[in-house]
Amino acid sequence: MRSRELEKIMRLPRLFTGAALCLAALLAGTGIAAAKDAVQAGVTIPTGEPVPVMAENGNGYTPGTYAVGTIILNYTYIGATFPAGAFATFNLNLNVYDPASPKNDPTYPVDLTLSDIGSKHLTLSPSSPFLSVTGMGWTSTTPVTVIIPSEVATNPDFMQDGAQIVGNLKMATPGGSQLDTVTNVIVKITLVHPTGPCVKAYNFITDAELTDTITASEVNVNTRHRVTSTNPYGSLSSNALIVNACGAPVTFDLKMVLDASFSTQPSNNPGNAVFTFATAGEIDPAVFNIASFGASTGQGQNLCLQNVTVPDGSSFLDAVHMSINNGMLDSALPADQTFDFSATLYNAGSSCSGPLFADAAPNPATATLTFTTK
Repeated sequence: MRSRELEKIMRLPRLFTGAALCLAALLAGTGIAAAKDAVQAGVTIPTGEPVPVMAENGNGYTPGTYAVGTIILNYTYIGATFPAGAFATFNLNLNVYDPASPKNDPTYPVDLTLSDIGSKHLTLSPSSPFLSVTGMGWTSTTPVTVIIPSEVATNPDFMQDGAQIVGNLKMATPGGSQLDTVTNVIVKITLVHPTGPCVKAYNFITDAELTDTITASEVNVNTRHRVTSTNPYGSLSSNALIVNACGAPVTFDLKMVLDASFSTQPSNNPGNAVFTFATAGEIDPAVFNIASFGASTGQGQNLCLQNVTVPDGSSFLDAVHMSINNGMLDSALPADQTFDFSATLYNAGSSCSGPLFADAAPNPATATLTFTTK
């Protein structure tokens, strides 16, 4: 090997150990000097986006570094089918690498194109597909959206457990520009069928404003041993939160059962005691916030909602406003000082009876409210 070529290889940055040295050895073996400037790429994942397993040329990859060769992003989607539309976004970070040799230096600026050369089964769409490389020190960050075509999401061939779709993002500069492009980005998404129930069901008690989750209450009793109210909230709400993580819409009937000591509020009149809400995203009841949902829909006094459809990756809330039965004898209160509530999912169109909806767990979902009398 000529001493000039050896010097160039020794000047490669340390982060290129592995892939870069292999490339340098290949160039030396063919008698081609690795003297051109090159556009390199790194990948980072924006906050809130799906996080893939990343590799460089089949080996481990540290996000934020720049690679020579191929960066592979391996995503996994758990569901019955691939979701159609925008699936994820990653940031493509670009810079120019100087091999510390003036030989064959480009004449800047140089046009750079980012193009999807993968299959029709996955689309990689950069927000800026045409860039201008202005010279040494140039950097750029371009968000790239990973899109699954609707015909893939509805194609039975891609509904099998383990099905995989692939896309390839290529960088290119005009021929003769003397600016190399040494990195490709390959995106793979693998479909993994859920191994158990994929609808999560929760039942919990709040105040009527759906602000505070409560697990205990006082029951006020007068001198005639008659129940008058609960404290600190006189009006409560039994809530069913249904979260769909199945990868496809689900439809079911939903039945709410109140403890025998409670009745809907208002009761026995045309007013709405039951309200439903829906929102995109998988809501966690541990950090429940009604502001995460949109406007409510009144459901009258209906404790059996039929044919409820929840889109994939969405949450549904059924809130039943209630109050304790005023005037009941305190001797009729539960002996274990615990009120019991439940939310049960049945097969759609069953009028809340018969077989339970198999894709939900737990089913029924239950809630308890302990109490003391005062």
